[in-house]
Amino acid sequence: MENDPKCRRLLSRFHTLSDTPFYALRDTFEQYYPETLILYTTRPKNDWIRSMIKHQMAGGEFLANLYGIQRYPYTEADSCELERVYDEHHAKVCKGLPSIDISVDDDSAKWELLCSALPRPTQCLKRSKGIPWPHENGSPLECNGTEA
Repeated sequence: MENDPKCRRLLSRFHTLSDTPFYALRDTFEQYYPETLILYTTRPKNDWIRSMIKHQMAGGEFLANLYGIQRYPYTEADSCELERVYDEHHAKVCKGLPSIDISVDDDSAKWELLCSALPRPTQCLKRSKGIPWPHENGSPLECNGTEA
């Protein structure tokens, strides 16, 4: 479906896509949408592994299929496999891309990079002032009663 006209029409309706399965389509986006700015969020490896074990629906089954992990849901026994997935994912999918490290305390830097990828970045940045970056797969961030 990489260059299917229906898929391209659907994608043309959006300014932003995130997470599963879009990170696995980096090559496709770079080929067919060369002006696309791709950002990724990251965190320290051990934090990510704990999150994958704790939040089983956080892309876990998709990652298991993408990286050939034999078992899902994950447990502490899968830590070494998850470590391999983290390293492979960062080397293969994230290499060379601007990243937002969600473990860093400076939320303004995270918002600045994210807003730079969106339409009307200056307005986005102004609206984000004072809003904490969402953490730990919490509830959706709300800004004045609307989802950010």
